[in-house]
Amino acid sequence: MDKYDKSPLSSVDIYFKGTSIAVRSNEDGYFMIRTKGDETTVVFSLLGYKREEFKLKKGQEAGIQMELEEKQNFLDDILIIPGINPAKELMKNVRLKRSQNNFMASINSTEQKAVFFSKNDSRWQNNRLYEQFKSGNLSKNDSVLLVPLYMEESEYNHKDGKKQQLNKNTFNSSEVTENLITKLLDGLDNRINFYENSVNVLGKSLVSPLANIGNAYYKYYLADSVQTTSGKQYEVHFYSKNLKNLAFNGKMGIDSATLALTYIKAELPHQANINFIHNLHIEQRYTLLGKSWIPEKEQSVWYMTYDLLKDSLNTKPELLVKKNALYSADKTEIELKPESFASTAYSGQVISERMTALQQSAIYKTAKFIADAALTGYMKVGKIDIGKITTIARVTKPEGFRLGLPFRTNEDLWKNFMIGGFGAYGFRDREWKYGGEIQWKLPLKSRFILGMQYSKDYKKTDYDYTDFFWREDALSSGDEDIGSTIFSLRQGISLNKKHEFSAFAIKDLSPDIESYLVYRNQKTFDSETLPFIHNGERLPYLNQQSISLTGRFSFGERAVDGHFQRFYQRSFSPVIYTTVEGGYGTFGAISSSYQLLR
Repeated sequence: MDKYDKSPLSSVDIYFKGTSIAVRSNEDGYFMIRTKGDETTVVFSLLGYKREEFKLKKGQEAGIQMELEEKQNFLDDILIIPGINPAKELMKNVRLKRSQNNFMASINSTEQKAVFFSKNDSRWQNNRLYEQFKSGNLSKNDSVLLVPLYMEESEYNHKDGKKQQLNKNTFNSSEVTENLITKLLDGLDNRINFYENSVNVLGKSLVSPLANIGNAYYKYYLADSVQTTSGKQYEVHFYSKNLKNLAFNGKMGIDSATLALTYIKAELPHQANINFIHNLHIEQRYTLLGKSWIPEKEQSVWYMTYDLLKDSLNTKPELLVKKNALYSADKTEIELKPESFASTAYSGQVISERMTALQQSAIYKTAKFIADAALTGYMKVGKIDIGKITTIARVTKPEGFRLGLPFRTNEDLWKNFMIGGFGAYGFRDREWKYGGEIQWKLPLKSRFILGMQYSKDYKKTDYDYTDFFWREDALSSGDEDIGSTIFSLRQGISLNKKHEFSAFAIKDLSPDIESYLVYRNQKTFDSETLPFIHNGERLPYLNQQSISLTGRFSFGERAVDGHFQRFYQRSFSPVIYTTVEGGYGTFGAISSSYQLLR
């Protein structure tokens, strides 16, 4: 938080000194960072604030309140010249009013997002397309050079600095395309707030022209003053002192009475040091509500590359992304023009037709195949999915090198029913491992899934059935796999053979509450890592039966449902898992019950 006004600071870079282990604080200033190494110094860094460090003891857990102090507020050039630059004095006063003018009204917004794939390989041509796209003056010839990849309309409510999606409509996008582009747009979905010291763009912090250290990065010029219906306004032009800095060029309007922004147009120089963004244009306009200026409309246009969609020639495809937002303080419904979606010269009908045609193209099918594996952990082969792909191979001490074939049926065979399984062979123990599963999605309004699983396999000794967080990563198995062994140049050591049967039900109780009821019957065999010994006698296995109930609680979190998978999008609100479990175990002649709360 800020040392003086105690306001929470978002996008603070927090990392262990000398490592790449790093996180960022959320909108409320909260963060969590962990390490299993020897690092003990945590560094806190934010543009416009003094860098701070905090030392821990190895293995220590700590909850801390870090207060950051702003650097010298106003950095004037040390030059003596006749007269002064009036823009500098004006900007000094604007900064003093930043906190007061950063008014968080409760408003609604309707937003359109459009993602287009450029069919032209010429950078000059694409720069021209970008200029036309930005102004909304695409001709029919220009439109031919752009392939609509994804279109979305959404309604949001903004309250207390937080943004909640009320509803969403997409134009004829396949499930995988929607997941892929949604991941891309997730970094573009944050509110762009020039009243902050930095503007966060896809994980990069760009210096705001209103930042306390703005004089170090910008040149300001007072270009004009005009009389409007709301009073006198100043027009200030700003330019980056170094085009390679993460700073903007543009102009803004300042209300003379409140010193608040009335509009701002900001463009990132193409020389700026962000490799995947060639151009970025942001335009915001504000309207007077009472004595405060609140957002009225916003437009951002992005010209960027996206590595995930590389083709066989290893070229990076060019993407043009446009986002329009209209705000309404009185919560009235905002009408959008369907004849020209997002000012692209495409109607909703044309978008639907072109996206249907696009899904039959070779590049789309290739991109979809890559996206399947990257986002879901499965590779689609006809009506069968191969995966999870991370479990195809691994190296462990009892098995040696192991190869497996995991699979499941996909939605092309049965939309609400799935059969899956795996077979694997270890070249050291020369044994086959296998398993199977069945899941059925009931045809109800809210998600309700019933399923059964059986496996005869090795699992990590400390495999944690109540740790649900790894399940939210599509490429994580929670066990030893290709990533934790082969790619990490190590072999898994602590494993036990298990025969396991489970039956489960997954039910959404509300948009923010999910429940998991699981019955499990398992036989765990002893191993060198975890031998079962009683009164000097080695026992072959442990029998265990249990029933657990887990609740997942979120707060306005957005999610996308795939084929018997759910993908959670980034959220600044907490997510809480709670598990209650009761069980009964038999260990030779010893029997005992247990209870667990986590």
